[in-house]
Amino acid sequence: MKNLIISISLLFTSAFINNLLSCTAICVATGESFFLAKNFDWEIDNGYLIVNSRRAKKITFNNSSLKKSWVSKYGSITFNQFGKEFPLGGMNETGLVVEELSALLPVVNDLETHIKINEFQWVQYQLDMCSSVNDVIAHLDQFSISTLLFPLHYIISDKRGNVAIIELSDTGFKFYTNEDLPFKVLSNNTYAESLKYIKNFQGFGGDMPIVNRKESCERFVKAADMLSKNDRQPNTDEMFLMLDTLKQSDTRWSIVYDITNLKIYFKFHSCVSEKCIDLSRIDFMGLTATKGCDLSECNLISENDLILLTKEDNTKLVEDVIHAMSKELEVADKLKTLKSMVLYGNQFLSE
Repeated sequence: MKNLIISISLLFTSAFINNLLSCTAICVATGESFFLAKNFDWEIDNGYLIVNSRRAKKITFNNSSLKKSWVSKYGSITFNQFGKEFPLGGMNETGLVVEELSALLPVVNDLETHIKINEFQWVQYQLDMCSSVNDVIAHLDQFSISTLLFPLHYIISDKRGNVAIIELSDTGFKFYTNEDLPFKVLSNNTYAESLKYIKNFQGFGGDMPIVNRKESCERFVKAADMLSKNDRQPNTDEMFLMLDTLKQSDTRWSIVYDITNLKIYFKFHSCVSEKCIDLSRIDFMGLTATKGCDLSECNLISENDLILLTKEDNTKLVEDVIHAMSKELEVADKLKTLKSMVLYGNQFLSE
């Protein structure tokens, strides 16, 4: 009962933040079919799908003298709201998927002795340089997250069916894998809070009935319940059905990563058609200019429809997002940094 009272308190105190930016992700790794699926829930729907090439020279975006440079080993497809190089999530050509979700418990992870990287470039770095969950975990101590806009945590998966949840701590990172990850689900509460909360419900040790509600822990319970009852071989239709069940009024897009077949399926809220990008059909090595698409373009269906993205496209995307954000959040103190992010990302785009 004590755990339930604590969990309910957390739900109410974090309700405002949760309404601003909330998502749900689920992962199914059964047999030889591996999927990671996510609903992106936020009122702002501006976004681009972006193709990121191999062998691009990059450096950490920060104001510190302590920086790290790298050359991307892998090409990737990412979903971006804050411009090129600062994705919300994506999949690389080896099948590694990294997705972020807002975290309701902010943690100061800005360690002075570590190289600083913001919460979005951290995603791109992993997709650039890592081919597996183990790779990501092995190099967690390279960076500390200097939060730019939102406290985040991450769910990642790879082509071998490995799954991990990674969260920030005041001494670095905390991660859950294998037996520490009984439910391959993530919402907005910390994973530890969600594990405590689910014990109150039928089928998970408690007496409370499972009801599909919009709060973070409730979505976690509903997603875990669906996964526990699904004994069929997973496919994209099944994954979208689960996302539809968890959908909220502000769900802007839904993504299903078919990791086994290196395909990304996604639906934009105002588009009837489902889009599919096949990473195996993209020449990441021979890419001489950045391609992508506006997520709201309903006539763009496959990788054959991707177009060149310009500096003007990248700049306008971030300007539109800033304008939309300013209606909900105070972003005046972030404008200089956001504009610098645009200039950084523009280096990797066509004229």
